Amino acid sequence: MKKSLVTLERAYHGLLMQIPTLVDALSQKNPRAPEQFIDWLKQAEATLKEQNNAKVAELAAIRSGMLAKALRDSSRKAQQQRCAEAISEAQAIVQTLYLKVSEPIEDARKILAPLLEALAQSRAVVYNGAAGFQVFIENIDQFLNQHEQLKANMVPVNALLNRQDRLWLLADLIDLEHWPQAESLVAAS
Repeated sequence: MKKSLVTLERAYHGLLMQIPTLVDALSQKNPRAPEQFIDWLKQAEATLKEQNNAKVAELAAIRSGMLAKALRDSSRKAQQQRCAEAISEAQAIVQTLYLKVSEPIEDARKILAPLLEALAQSRAVVYNGAAGFQVFIENIDQFLNQHEQLKANMVPVNALLNRQDRLWLLADLIDLEHWPQAESLVAAS
C-alpha cells in the first residue's frame, strides 16, 4: 500500500510553517532560540524517522553541529550564529521533501479539476445531503474510475495517489454550491 502523500505534505508543511517563528526568535535575540531550533530539529527528525526517510540523518547531523558548537563555544552569540546558519540548511531539506510530495498531488489536481467540472455540468452524479458527503465523494470516485470516457484520465491519478488521498483531493476540489443537488433535481421536475 502506498504511503499517504497528503499526510506527508501536511507534516512537512507544518514543519515549514514553524520556520518564521524560529527566525523571529533569532532576530529578536531570544536566548531560547537555539534551544527552540534544536526542538524543531528533533520534531523534524521524528517526522522523517516515522516515514523511514534517510534524510533524517542530515537533520541529525545539523543538530550534532549545533551541539558541537555549544560545547566548543558556549557564548550565546556563537550559538545564535550557528543556529542562523543551520536554519536554512534544515529548511532546504524539509522544503525538498515537501515539494517532492506536493508535486503528485498538484498533478492529480490538474487532471481532476476539469473532470469534476464536466461531471457537475453533466449532472451524472448529484449531491444528496441525506446520503452524506463521504458517500457522495466515493460515488464520484467510482463514477470517474468506471465511466468509459473518463477512466483513461483516472489512470495517472490512480498511479499518483492512493485511494484515501484521491478521496481527500476530490473532497477538497468540490464546491457544493456549484454542484447539482438531489433536492434541486426533484424540485425542478
